[in-house]
Amino acid sequence: MAIRRRHTLGVVACLALVGCNVGLKGLDETDLTPLATLTVQTTGDFQKLRPPETLAETPRLRVALVWAGVPDPDRFCLENALLGFGMPGDASTTAVVAAGCPDVLGFVPALASVVIPIEPGVAAKMDLLSLPTAEVLVGAPEGRVAYGSLVVFDDRNGNDALDLMRTQVPDQGHGGGPGGGGGGPGGGMGGDQPKEPVDFVYGASFVTMRQGHTRVAFREGTFDLASYFYPTIGCDPPAQGFSIRKVVGLPTASTCQSFSFDAQAVEIPLQATETVREVACNSVKARYRDVQEAPVLTTPWVCDGPNHLVVANVAGDCRGLGHFLLKGCEDDPNCETPSWDVTATPPHWWPCIGVPEKPKKP
Repeated sequence: MAIRRRHTLGVVACLALVGCNVGLKGLDETDLTPLATLTVQTTGDFQKLRPPETLAETPRLRVALVWAGVPDPDRFCLENALLGFGMPGDASTTAVVAAGCPDVLGFVPALASVVIPIEPGVAAKMDLLSLPTAEVLVGAPEGRVAYGSLVVFDDRNGNDALDLMRTQVPDQGHGGGPGGGGGGPGGGMGGDQPKEPVDFVYGASFVTMRQGHTRVAFREGTFDLASYFYPTIGCDPPAQGFSIRKVVGLPTASTCQSFSFDAQAVEIPLQATETVREVACNSVKARYRDVQEAPVLTTPWVCDGPNHLVVANVAGDCRGLGHFLLKGCEDDPNCETPSWDVTATPPHWWPCIGVPEKPKKP
């Protein structure tokens, strides 16, 4: 059976088939013979990067192999941050994008796999005892690929796992209405406060396709150039089996070097956690909400047309947006049969009355 998933990236919309795990060998983790072994080493001064609140702790530095998921960027973020459909000079849109939109070309984690301890500047060996599972293999059954990032983190709760994080959605009050306006500063939005992450990320071999990076690749069968799964157009397909792939350039014009695991170590530059922590943020599909209760608007917000209020999520470690509609469905703002429609009687606090319709995209 194949699972069909749609992946939007840049100016292309494309389709990928994620197949089932059929006929793969080496999945029995009781067999302790590694399928492959790679070498990892950090660069940079870890002590200078530690936040003050962690200096009294004994760090547990680890590196995890994190397999990528299929990006599903928020439609508002894709249009305004990548495709340029937002109005130039719109301070509210700019503030919402800056506060709430993840990098639309960034690495999206799906599954944190092997974890090993590592010391700053000292090479460490990572044994892979199993192949990537079906949930991270993308392509038709006759040819699939998985990509991974090597993520360095402080395992602060000592569970020997990288705890992936989720974004915090905007809180809804009880008719409070707009606060400081579209360009207002971020902050708490009432209700439950976001939980601080247990683990601090300090580096990753693959952070974004906007920058040169090193990814772990696994390929079986043929390679589908039309899948656009973290594309490297201009490069040869990755080698069969496991390999290390160094990528330079943008997705539409890349150059690549591929190496076997035993050819060289993967070096991971250490960074301040606030600059790299989103590699541990799970992708959250946009959910559209009705307006029975007013959102507490103390983070940046903007009216994306008369029917759509967009609110940056609670300031925290994972960016995201809240979407509120006078008319629509939870998974589609343009559904043919709306689950709710109060366009004739919008609530008194609704800030988007009189906002012009967005121009239709060509």
